Amino acid sequence: MLNNSFLVYVVKYQLCRNYMLIILVHRIPKFTQTVFTFETKFSNWINGNLIGRLSLSDENSSLASCGSVQFNIVPGSNYLPVAIDGTTGTLKVIDSVYGTIKNNHNITFQVTVRNANTSLNIFDDATVNILIDGKYSEEETESEITAVKRCLLWIYTIFVRLLQWDKHSK
Repeated sequence: MLNNSFLVYVVKYQLCRNYMLIILVHRIPKFTQTVFTFETKFSNWINGNLIGRLSLSDENSSLASCGSVQFNIVPGSNYLPVAIDGTTGTLKVIDSVYGTIKNNHNITFQVTVRNANTSLNIFDDATVNILIDGKYSEEETESEITAVKRCLLWIYTIFVRLLQWDKHSK
């Protein structure tokens, strides 16, 4: 019988003409929602920060899978963290690598959580959408462009002066 997020098995057996009930309880790992959507700017994830959490309503020693990647959920945790490594564009769920994404793209993937006792076939699925905006904010663009222009101008100035000095010294 199914009761909220618990699966209860009732087994009856006869012992000295009395019936005895044995109840085995298995927790059902469940996501709090079926679709998780995270919106982030490209500039916000290039540093590799956590971009979202897939919250679980009930969790106990479960397994999770993301595509073909499987990993254990820490017992007692109530979420799966999702992060992107900005240097490689690698999407990570906990410490497991899911895949690589390109700049300015959105990504959608399925995550499944299941009870650690895989013979019971108890699971829950969720769809994760990560919407990545390739634009930088005006403040970030302005400061980055200024820094790049200053750097290039400084290198160009030194290079030109070295060439001029080399011509005059001959």
